[in-house]
Amino acid sequence: MKSAITFLFMMVNLADFDRCIAINEKEGRKIRAYVADCLVWKGRHLAATKQLEKALVMLDTSLHLFPKSGNAYHDRGAVKMDSKDYRGTVEDFTLAIQYDEGNNRFGDSYLLRSRARSCVSSHSW
Repeated sequence: MKSAITFLFMMVNLADFDRCIAINEKEGRKIRAYVADCLVWKGRHLAATKQLEKALVMLDTSLHLFPKSGNAYHDRGAVKMDSKDYRGTVEDFTLAIQYDEGNNRFGDSYLLRSRARSCVSSHSW
């Protein structure tokens, strides 16, 4: 519940952020991409320190700002894998592949999605 409240608070502030960015659209896009990237890095740090709920909040917020970020979907998929949300993992890695922009040179999104699919199959009730 705590993460839902935190996320809701961030979304209210993001609405104000969106209005500010709309004032200068060209610079706003740069700012939005920069902030989204910072949130991805913060999410990575939180995931590495096993603060998975907080990591998901950061990555969800990043995707609100930049909804076609293959990196954010990839990292959120990894966090969901650690949280044993295998269906969510498959969805996020599929979106990571879709929005890849050439960052998936080693095919890790494909490999991790395949692992998550096998977990979904073995945990089907």
